[in-house]
Amino acid sequence: MPQKINIGNREATFIDGGVSMANNPALQLFLLATLKGFPFHWETGADKLMLVSIGTGTYTKLVDATKIADNNMLEWAGTVPEMLMDDSTYQNQLLLQYLSQSPTAIEIDSEVGDLHDDVLTGKPALRYLRYQAYLEQPKTLPDGTQEDKPHLPFDNKTILKLREMDKAEMVEHLLQVGRIYAQKTVEAGHFPVAFDLQRTPV
Repeated sequence: MPQKINIGNREATFIDGGVSMANNPALQLFLLATLKGFPFHWETGADKLMLVSIGTGTYTKLVDATKIADNNMLEWAGTVPEMLMDDSTYQNQLLLQYLSQSPTAIEIDSEVGDLHDDVLTGKPALRYLRYQAYLEQPKTLPDGTQEDKPHLPFDNKTILKLREMDKAEMVEHLLQVGRIYAQKTVEAGHFPVAFDLQRTPV
C-alpha cells in the first residue's frame, strides 16, 4: 500500500519499488554511488567498486500462448504488473552485466547471451555479483540430464507458498533456501582481495 512520508517541509506518497524499474534496485544503487548529482562520487572500476545483489527468489514461468492471445482487457490488466516487474528485473540485470565484470553473469536470452564479450564503457565500471535462488525443483532436461539447481527439501505445496512474498510464516523456510543456494553458488573467488577490509590494529 502507498505510504505518506514527511520529507522536510512537504509530504510525499511512496509506493513499493517492486512495481517500478527499481524492482531489482542494484542498478539504482550503482547510480547513487557514482553519479555527480548524488553526494558519494565513488570511483568506478572492477577493482574499485563491487556490487553484490541478492534476489528474493524466482521460478520459471511458463504460459499458454493461446490463452494469453485470447485474454480480454481485464485479464491483461491483471497480468501487466507482474510482466513489468519481470521485465524491469531482466533489464536491470542486462545493464549491470553490460557495465561490469561479472563472474555470476546469467544468460539474458538466446541472442545477447551473458554479455561476457560486451562492456558498455570499454573497461568494466564495477564488479557485479548476482545471487538468485529458484523456488522450484530441478527439472530433467531433454537430453536426460538434470538442471544444475539444488533440490529443495519441501513438497510442492510448500514451494508454491514460498513464492508468495507476503507470507511471513515462510521466513524460516526461505532462510533455509538461502543457505542451500549460498552453499551452491557463492564462491570465495567471487570476492577479490582488492575488496578485503583493511583492519586497523587495536
